[in-house]
Amino acid sequence: MQAKILYFWLTVWGLLFLLKIFPSSAASQLAFTWFGPTPRPDETWARFQFRWAGYSFWWLTQIAVVFSLVLAVSYYLEADDSAYFLLATFALGLGGATAAVATLWFVLVALKHVAIGPNPSFQPDPPTQ
Repeated sequence: MQAKILYFWLTVWGLLFLLKIFPSSAASQLAFTWFGPTPRPDETWARFQFRWAGYSFWWLTQIAVVFSLVLAVSYYLEADDSAYFLLATFALGLGGATAAVATLWFVLVALKHVAIGPNPSFQPDPPTQ
């Protein structure tokens, strides 16, 4: 068992190393792409956190719609005990809970920065020559 764990982590680190030394490959571009909102010039930290909350809430609504569709399809196909149904409901439930916690956390952080501070604004680095 320990050998399998060792092989797993060697594979993970090897793949990360390959992605790092070939940064212009399609796999590296996909692996290291930024997802979610990016800070805008002169945007306050609280506003940025509210935009992240909106982004997380959008993911939550998408997961809720797909979860509802999975439940409806399983009801009509009577597949409640199928392994695929159980896997889908587990994964969607986990993703939905993560998105819900992220939404709540970003809102709380934004409210904290509005009410208590500090609430700095983003200033991009000047272009280098």
